Amino acid sequence: MLINKICVLVFLVNTIFSEAVYKPYSEGIYLSEATPELVEKALTAASKVGYNGNFELSIAQKAGMEINPHNRFISKCTNPVTKNDLIIINVDWFNKLTNDEQQCWLISFFAQFKEPNHNAKYQTIFAVFLSLLTFFLLFIFLRYTKLATKSVWIRLAVSFALLLLIEITILDKMMALVSANISRAYQRKIDKETLSFVDKELLIKIQKDFTEDLQSIQDCGPAYAAYARAIAAGLPNRIRDIQNI
Repeated sequence: MLINKICVLVFLVNTIFSEAVYKPYSEGIYLSEATPELVEKALTAASKVGYNGNFELSIAQKAGMEINPHNRFISKCTNPVTKNDLIIINVDWFNKLTNDEQQCWLISFFAQFKEPNHNAKYQTIFAVFLSLLTFFLLFIFLRYTKLATKSVWIRLAVSFALLLLIEITILDKMMALVSANISRAYQRKIDKETLSFVDKELLIKIQKDFTEDLQSIQDCGPAYAAYARAIAAGLPNRIRDIQNI
């Protein structure tokens, strides 16, 4: 028992006093290593949030902006090689922001790194379970119809066809609605954490400005244009959620 208590105490001490660790990003044609000034700003934001993981910070090059339009501004992801949290910044865009706006962006990102969104994985599992359950119920239901005398293979084929129809007409729309609500709830959680360190007006301002910047891109094709319109359409709800926190 004494050993267990000591292990718990050591874990709590390490958690409280651990800090974010910056890992330099390897140079490449898409991204380059961040300047010491940017690293310092990132470490400041990470310490405010209480983030204590390993992260990388890089500057987007021209090739990096071409493969991902978000890299023309600021974006985040997980480095698939190192598994570290990664923030990508276009310094030309970032340097136009005030210091408070820069910190707001970085704090928001580190809040998301600290509390990652695992909902996508669970939504996929739930969607598969729901499809299998629907297929099973359809198969059972067909036993009480005129197809009851038909072979199992025919009932399986009919059940599968009905499942596809239900997927297209009902389940896909239902899962999209569930996904949107879960994502919105997660974003509210991150916004609440961010607002522990910044003003609501500042958080709203950077969202408005970013939405305008997204819509200003004209050379990324119709898919990205549709994405920018969707972000703009959801902006009023985002602002309302921030104001209600």
